[in-house]
Amino acid sequence: MTQNAIGYTRLSQKSDTSLGNQKQNIREYCDEHGMKLDRIYDDGQQASGWDDSRDEYRELKQRLREDDDLDVIVLHDKRRIARDVDEVMRLIPDFREYNVELHTVLDGQLDLADPMHAAIEILKAAAAHQEKLKEIEKGLEITEARRDNGYWMGEAPYGLRFGVTEEYGKRLVPDRGEWSDVERVLALRDDGISYREIEEETDVAYTTAYRIVQREEVYKQARARADRHGLNISDQTDMDGETADEAGV
Repeated sequence: MTQNAIGYTRLSQKSDTSLGNQKQNIREYCDEHGMKLDRIYDDGQQASGWDDSRDEYRELKQRLREDDDLDVIVLHDKRRIARDVDEVMRLIPDFREYNVELHTVLDGQLDLADPMHAAIEILKAAAAHQEKLKEIEKGLEITEARRDNGYWMGEAPYGLRFGVTEEYGKRLVPDRGEWSDVERVLALRDDGISYREIEEETDVAYTTAYRIVQREEVYKQARARADRHGLNISDQTDMDGETADEAGV
């Protein structure tokens, strides 16, 4: 007898298996096991397993509880459906009560009908829950340390790039391709030239020129850092004529 199946995918971070690969793996798994795949519920990218309000996930849970013809739910791996151990503890009894099988591409069928095996899965989820919390906490500590030590958070500003590695990760240095623009913008602004005139003269957008001026200290530090690490930034001179030591960075 052919089993009726649905799938579920989400992607919380770039290191996860891509959504396309997850879906393809679920389709192939269903084909190999003679299942009729009705639909793959997909919460897309940046969907956290800690969030039980995910739209597609909520629809899947409703289908689990209300669709009498549903036999199987297929995931790429166990952590796709939920990371929060409390949510797992609420979900596993639903699989048991409504007699729906849970399969993963990586592990095959999970034996949730057996109370002992179901309890083991909850314990595994609890262990994974704690491990993920530790990982998140460590990430927050690193982020805080980077911020406290003056590391730039986010994409590199115009005219800069992440070019040298120090204690807490990569730091900003001038980007040769755009650095001359930065120096021209700052020099023109020092001469009292308006941002609109700077845009016309340099082809650097008004808003970008404004941000460059507002971040002048960041650019000075980046140039001093490049000097300290012996990086060659073509023939430009230091802003304000300062050397790396004079800048005190």
